[in-house]
Amino acid sequence: MRYALNDIRFIRRPGFWVSFAMVIIALTMVARAQFSTIPDFKHIWFEPKVDYETGVGPFSIARADFNKDGILDLVVANRDTDNLSIYLGKGDGTFNLKKDYKTGSKSFSVVTADFNGDGNQDLATINFCCFTVSILLGQGDGTFTKLPNFPVSPEPRSMTAGDFNRDGKVDLAIAFLPSSTIWILIGKGDGTFGPMMEYETGTSPHSIITMDLNDDGFMDIMTANTGTETVSILMGYGDGTFAKRNDVPSGPGSTALTRGNFNNDGYPDLAVANMTSNTVTILLSRGDGTLEPGKVFSTGIKPVALAAGDFNGDGNIDLAVIDRESSTVTLLAGLGDGTMVRTPWSDFQTGQSPFDLVTGDFNKDGRLDIATANFVSNTVSVLLNVEAPLADLAIVKNGSPNPTETGKNITYTIKVTNNGPSAALNVVVLDDLPLNTTFVSCLVTGTGQCLGSGNKREFRYGSIAAGVTETMTLVAMVNFNVADKAPITNLASVMSVSPDPKLDDNQMTITTLAFNPPPVIVGLYDLMAVGARPGDRSGMVMNYQMPRVLDNTPGATIECTPVPGSMFQVGVTTVNCKATDAGGATATGKFTVTIWDCFLQDDRTGDSLMWDSFTGKYLFISPRNYLTTSGIVRINRTRTGMNISSPYVTGSLDTRFFNGRASVKVSTDGPVFQINDSNYRNNVIQLYVLP
Repeated sequence: MRYALNDIRFIRRPGFWVSFAMVIIALTMVARAQFSTIPDFKHIWFEPKVDYETGVGPFSIARADFNKDGILDLVVANRDTDNLSIYLGKGDGTFNLKKDYKTGSKSFSVVTADFNGDGNQDLATINFCCFTVSILLGQGDGTFTKLPNFPVSPEPRSMTAGDFNRDGKVDLAIAFLPSSTIWILIGKGDGTFGPMMEYETGTSPHSIITMDLNDDGFMDIMTANTGTETVSILMGYGDGTFAKRNDVPSGPGSTALTRGNFNNDGYPDLAVANMTSNTVTILLSRGDGTLEPGKVFSTGIKPVALAAGDFNGDGNIDLAVIDRESSTVTLLAGLGDGTMVRTPWSDFQTGQSPFDLVTGDFNKDGRLDIATANFVSNTVSVLLNVEAPLADLAIVKNGSPNPTETGKNITYTIKVTNNGPSAALNVVVLDDLPLNTTFVSCLVTGTGQCLGSGNKREFRYGSIAAGVTETMTLVAMVNFNVADKAPITNLASVMSVSPDPKLDDNQMTITTLAFNPPPVIVGLYDLMAVGARPGDRSGMVMNYQMPRVLDNTPGATIECTPVPGSMFQVGVTTVNCKATDAGGATATGKFTVTIWDCFLQDDRTGDSLMWDSFTGKYLFISPRNYLTTSGIVRINRTRTGMNISSPYVTGSLDTRFFNGRASVKVSTDGPVFQINDSNYRNNVIQLYVLP
């Protein structure tokens, strides 16, 4: 038989609405985390909570059979209404409406025991503000008679009961916060108690329990101390007295403790709730009063109380921990060796801000149920232990194309199959797309929803029936700045609120590669220019046109050396260029700049320059300085294969700098052409080749 944990749905019961929407949020958070290897164990599962109204500020809860009908009942201490609420059980997991009994001011802790030896369960509560203890004697029919309160030390925080002197009468032990002490009150057997004995503990004892830690037959006492982050152990002598405390490290903010045989060695061990670190510490007993170093396990947020029991019927002791801030009860399944397991289905919703819990078989089905006292919502939540609706979900994923060119899309296909045996409820599939991609679109089959923002994508199904496969598609663009052959790794995971007996197939990671082709440089044409005067070989400044870059991604850059505007010497200079794209891919190229020591001097005589060859498609000419109104540069054809696209280059009608250019397109057979000056003044003409 399997026992297990939490079903997200809305259930209508007489007088109570139950909502589990918040579990979806918790499930999503767990699913976004990496799965760890979870050993095989019987899953723990509870029906959604049913709430019962309490007084104001329920702080503590206990259970016993108050009316002797064989059915467990509940009692709650209400701090802010200074009373106890009694709930008589019906035997089917439900309870009658409460009946209230007055106590003292600020009732903090309630315990049940037969204090007067009449066979009926009685009640004791500590009252924080008036520093008293209230005793209510049970009549055996579910009603109680209150005895006069008796005084104790200031600010009692927690209480437990046991027979410390082995006289068959129930005694009390009370922990006090400010004094960091405990009182031992020996019972007289009539509901009253003798003089107190005081013992020191660690700082700020928040919880107190009794058990025989060293197997000598005497009851010992342990306190959880928030201030010193320890457990204080006081060994009993069997006569109502105790040895000086021995402190054991427990954890940050130790607020509660319980006992249980967590490693099946026959010795009772300790479990401590650490509110500050959101953990529990398991302290295994050696059977001689000493404890092994603690093992730490995570819980929900702000664990404040815990209880031990076999919730899944596998013979190993488990833990139920209530989490004040997350308003949940976390179930940690014991493996029988002192190890506890928390799964994505371990947390169950309670009322708001639970402060205490109790366990018992409230519906007489042989399973251990839970009830919590919820301080803010002023309710008791009852959670019934039921069979787990197991659903084995498996995920398969692929991505194509592989490799994917930068700037292009990659398509991820996710298939989720429910291998049963039950339907998977509230299925969540999570896929955080890689950082080097950008979300484009998503598609989902069936009744699924495609949700999320940015690269954090989420698919949800209300349910996936056993044997059904659902398909989800995500399209993302590989970013431009991804390097060639860079890995693109993507993880998809699936969870549901139905316990999954096989978690190793609930996530899948695939890795594809990026393809980033190098950029291409175009316009690498050799240049020629004429600009030096006779004998002047200082060269000239060339503002050449930069080559262009072609690439599959935007943002590619090019650098050339020497840069445009540099001084080029007479002769041939190689210009080296390097292009780099956004992904870091590079390309190189080069061209030459040739400066010729040739010119035309406008010295009032006609000059001409014969050119019989050059490399390039176009020959550009322009005046180096300026032209007057009569200045004309003539380009004359001297061979049939030459095509003059602009036969004249002239200046303006008045004296100004000449900014124009003209081109001469030539055939590829190396034509001969002639350039004449204007026979006026000193106008030097430059020639250079551009694409």
